[in-house]
Amino acid sequence: MFLLKIVCRVITKLLVVFVAGLCAATFAHAQQTQSQQTALGAPSDQLMDYRNDRFGFRLRYPGSTFKPNEPTSGDGQTFITDDGRAKIVTHAALNAEKLTPQAYRKTLMSEYDGYDLLDYQPQGKTWFVLSGFRGDKIFYEKIMFSCGNKVINVLAVSFPTAEKTKYEPIVEQLEDDFTTGKGAETANLC
Repeated sequence: MFLLKIVCRVITKLLVVFVAGLCAATFAHAQQTQSQQTALGAPSDQLMDYRNDRFGFRLRYPGSTFKPNEPTSGDGQTFITDDGRAKIVTHAALNAEKLTPQAYRKTLMSEYDGYDLLDYQPQGKTWFVLSGFRGDKIFYEKIMFSCGNKVINVLAVSFPTAEKTKYEPIVEQLEDDFTTGKGAETANLC
């Protein structure tokens, strides 16, 4: 009986420590979430949905920070801050040359300027990211292939290096919410 009481006390103490740790972790997560919401400007900077009807990709963006400016071709959308210092460009195109993601990445890096100062470049089977510095700006580009590599979907963001702490959480949210889909031009390809 004495041993049972000791075991019960030990279990009770462990439960108290576990619950206290759980409460601390919940509080820390709430603080982190609040910080992320503040960085995004939420709730005043509500996330807006953009869906491209032609190619079917989707993006959620902070609507008070970025204002849309749709190109006439219907292949994507440009969003710009009021001061013009930060920009989101998202678009898609048919993969007419039938490039693999790896070949497309190699083509971008060899034929276009501005990829010499990369500091982040993960890649998967159907996507890749190129991120780094161009002058006084940070750029982040995520390219996703969809419909069996028949469509190339692009998310490109640039912002001042001096405002990295403001825009990094926004880029993370944009990247998380950027998805491919079927559009009017791709429905029969997917």
